[in-house]
Amino acid sequence: MDRFNERRDPVKLLVQCGLFTALVAVGTLISFPIAGGHGFINLGDAVIHTAAFVFGGWHCAAIAAIGSALADVILGYSIYVPGTLIVKGLMAFVSGLLIRRLSAKSWLVPVALSIAGVIVPAGYFLYELLLSALGAWEPAMAVIDLPWNLIQYAAGAVIGTAAILIIEKLSKR
Repeated sequence: MDRFNERRDPVKLLVQCGLFTALVAVGTLISFPIAGGHGFINLGDAVIHTAAFVFGGWHCAAIAAIGSALADVILGYSIYVPGTLIVKGLMAFVSGLLIRRLSAKSWLVPVALSIAGVIVPAGYFLYELLLSALGAWEPAMAVIDLPWNLIQYAAGAVIGTAAILIIEKLSKR
């Protein structure tokens, strides 16, 4: 199965992207609030990495940005929507590019997802610093939330790696 070079029916691709966008939102809604923080650990990043494996760069960036931002609105974290659009979209784009380049070697999938996943804690740290500079956030919150964002990133990379390896194994049958 050549995931990246096959010709896709545009209607089928739109439907698939819509379904994955909904899966990202639902995966993000399956969350565990972080005590003392303003975020949550969720399954959304694992779905994003899986979408990166299936679709690659730009499509996955749109899927991740829209699905994650929609979940932020539903969960009452609307202040994060602008940051989420950029952070999750960028993470998905980088994940898709790295998976495409390294997909011939399954053992490199965790490396690709770990590299792409670093965008989440770094991006949200910078976004929260921006919010604090604008007076909308306490400056200390960016530092307080950083370890929890690192946990979210690690969980997404581990679960995403498992999902990708299972899909890859099943597709070879």
